[in-house]
Amino acid sequence: MNVHERSWQRHIQELAAFKNHHGHTVVPRLGKTQRLFEWLNTQRYLKRKGRLSADRRQQLEHLSVAWDLLPLRWETRLQQLIAFHRQHGHYSVPKDRECKTLNNWVVYQRSHRQRLARHQKERLDQVGFPWKAVPSSATWDGRIAELVAFKKRFGHCRVPFRWKENRKLGIWVQTCRRYPNRLSPQRRRQLNQLGFVWQVIHWSRRLEVCT
Repeated sequence: MNVHERSWQRHIQELAAFKNHHGHTVVPRLGKTQRLFEWLNTQRYLKRKGRLSADRRQQLEHLSVAWDLLPLRWETRLQQLIAFHRQHGHYSVPKDRECKTLNNWVVYQRSHRQRLARHQKERLDQVGFPWKAVPSSATWDGRIAELVAFKKRFGHCRVPFRWKENRKLGIWVQTCRRYPNRLSPQRRRQLNQLGFVWQVIHWSRRLEVCT
């Protein structure tokens, strides 16, 4: 077995292991999988030029490798959306700088639903994607209700960022503190009426235990 064949076998095994672990072959561009990503793109280029052998093409297709990058990018965005939902518990992707690309993708899926392939719509349905955008007020009212319940229980609105009982509420409270200018005057008044603490508390200096 020559050097090129050994390299092929090593990469195809890495790709098979990646699929076995993640359930797909959407290899990330950066990080530990960067070399595998570049190798896979090289195989796509060779196929387009007719320089990939039938045997190697079959091996890659057996692993469900996508030859067209457009479906690959769609799948990448779907995985990002799933990760967002896993972290935040909803699909209301914000328009801020960090999530702008994913937000644009979500908006496109909703506005061009009829143009999506059948399997794409099925994938979105499977993960519980809401085809109609949930009004931001629904999320806000839900968090306010949780904050009211928290204050009734503990006597204050200082929700720890890593509160195990409701991590989403802790993240929401910290976001309100960090970006008060993004809130409408009406929403700031709501928080003030609850005795909301706008100053970020350094928990290492003053530990608030919620039990």
